[in-house]
Amino acid sequence: MEEDKELCRLSMKLGSALNKYGFVNDYWITLENMSENYDFILEDIDPGAFTGWSDDKITEKASEMLRVTGELFEKMLEDCERDLLDAVAGIAALGEEKARLVWEDTVSWEELVDMDAEEIYLRLTGGEEEMEGGEDEEE
Repeated sequence: MEEDKELCRLSMKLGSALNKYGFVNDYWITLENMSENYDFILEDIDPGAFTGWSDDKITEKASEMLRVTGELFEKMLEDCERDLLDAVAGIAALGEEKARLVWEDTVSWEELVDMDAEEIYLRLTGGEEEMEGGEDEEE
């Protein structure tokens, strides 16, 4: 009975970690794209800011803030990865039979050992078709 409560707690922890990872990852990707796109236009609208010689114009400050914000979200994503992997490890520690109740046949025990946070996220949220599609094309 106590084991069932622990499994339920860990399942909820996994769901929360998956949601958090997904949101932060989406924001981080958006910030990285914004920063990259801004650098492209910055070269045209303020060449000095692009090279770092604009005397602290607002365009250079915007570029720096995008970079810093991207770095902060990257660190947040690393924390989310740790939370996700911690939840997975807790579930795995209950043993294969209990863990299978959580995975619902979306991840095999053997696959789980070699997965990183991104692979776990994709597999458990339905993104595995994209991963498998890429593997089939290589074979």
